[in-house]
Amino acid sequence: MNERLGNTIETKEREPFGRNVEIRARFLRHGPKDLESWQLTEEGVAASKEYGEQFEPSASGENYILKAYTSEIDRAQETAETIVENINTNRKGHTRIRLELGEKDEDVKMETDALNLPYSEYIKLSRNEEQIGDKAISLHKLAQRVASQIENFIKLSRRLKSDSRADLINITHLPWLSAFVKEVVGQKLEEETDQKKKKEVESKITDLGYLDGFELIIKRDDDDVRLSLQVGENEFPLTEESIRQLLED
Repeated sequence: MNERLGNTIETKEREPFGRNVEIRARFLRHGPKDLESWQLTEEGVAASKEYGEQFEPSASGENYILKAYTSEIDRAQETAETIVENINTNRKGHTRIRLELGEKDEDVKMETDALNLPYSEYIKLSRNEEQIGDKAISLHKLAQRVASQIENFIKLSRRLKSDSRADLINITHLPWLSAFVKEVVGQKLEEETDQKKKKEVESKITDLGYLDGFELIIKRDDDDVRLSLQVGENEFPLTEESIRQLLED
């Protein structure tokens, strides 16, 4: 055997990162808000606390990490901080703000009627932009930003120590979550023959409650990456290509 090639293979076989890694990323709407101030209510704080207390970490020990990511908007940050504070684990990283999940000047009521339409109609209207200050925003752009966050987590899975487990909590807002789910499973729902499943997922898109959302599971073993989207009790396989395609579209 070529000595140089043999050394390369041995190094790869001993590679301590990116093998048998699993990330469970929950994307949730913030807790209940006051309809006048748009701040998190006392009920919202209590609901976030309860969510944290009931959260079951997927692992423990040195190869486990729990982290939260949140939009820049106050009620999302407070939701994330309250949840993390009440989760029963000592393996907590710093909560970080991600503008992909919402900026303060985007705290406005968006037009979301397109989410109620069949995918073939939605996908056209989702590009319609609303002017918010100096920026233009659309449902499609919000879906792309969630996809960007997921793409970052896929890259992260490569850098985690082998045999690692991570729970990543992402607190954001209804249009971001609903638009992403609509874009990645909307076409499949149009073809879905199981009417119960179809209605359950559609309700998650059009009528998403507080502290509700979806879970994105990433399983990596070296170059083998598998993604699945859990919406309620329903699971949809995704691929890296489908995430890239959404970002490029």
